[in-house]
Order: sequence, then C-alpha cells, then structure tokens
Amino acid sequence: MNKKDNVKQSPLPRKKVITPKPYDQTHAVSRLKFFVTVINHNHHKDVLSILKNYEVGLNFITHGRGTATREIYEILGFSDVRKDIIFSIVKAERTDELKNELAKMFAKGKDAKGIAFAINITSVIGLSIYKYLSNTRTIGE
Repeated sequence: MNKKDNVKQSPLPRKKVITPKPYDQTHAVSRLKFFVTVINHNHHKDVLSILKNYEVGLNFITHGRGTATREIYEILGFSDVRKDIIFSIVKAERTDELKNELAKMFAKGKDAKGIAFAINITSVIGLSIYKYLSNTRTIGE
C-alpha cells in the first residue's frame, strides 16, 4: 500500500443550493393596460409630459387623419383633420388618475381636445418583457 491510499480524502464542502423565489413573491406586480390617446395635431408634448408623471416607460406616437368629409368638418367647425395618436403602457392602478388629468387638460382649451381609453393586457411572456413594459427595470438589466 502506498501513502496515497492511507490518506483519507475529505469530501468537498457542499454548497447550499439557493432556489430563487418567484418574482411576484419578492416584488409588487401590477397589472398593465394599453392606453390610447387621440389628440389634435401638435398637442402630443402636453400629453407626454402628463404621461411622464405616471411612470409610463413606453410610448409610441403616430399620426392620423380624421375620416369625416371636409364638409362635415366645416359644419362642425373643425379646422384640422390631423391627429396625434399616442400608444402607451400604463400600470392599471394609475389609469383612473391619468384619465382624470387628461380630462382636465382637454377641458382647458379649444384646441387641446381628444379622447383616451385603456385596454387590459391579460398576459406578458417573460419577466424581462414585463419589467420593460412596467418601467421597473433596474440598471444593468
């Protein structure tokens, strides 16, 4: 027998296996809504400043055009058929406050008119996508 056989080899220390807890057990998870705002052309900056106060991390702005005929617009006294459409993702608990603030903005002036509505988002695939849409990412993610 050689010396190597007589020496007891100590087992490697076992590492404690840490299983991560699900995200919804360690963080507050909010339901999300797809928020659409249709406003007169060139008033998108006013709406974006309001959305910023409600932790909205994702906005998409596009331009639209009213579908009524020119005669209808003249009868109703509308001068511009161009619209700005803003698509946003908002936390569900903030939508009522947001709608109220937009209603106040719409009531202020003749040109600052529009509509806003929210649609429930029922599911999101992946934690990274949820964090991105809910504006809860931390630096480095």
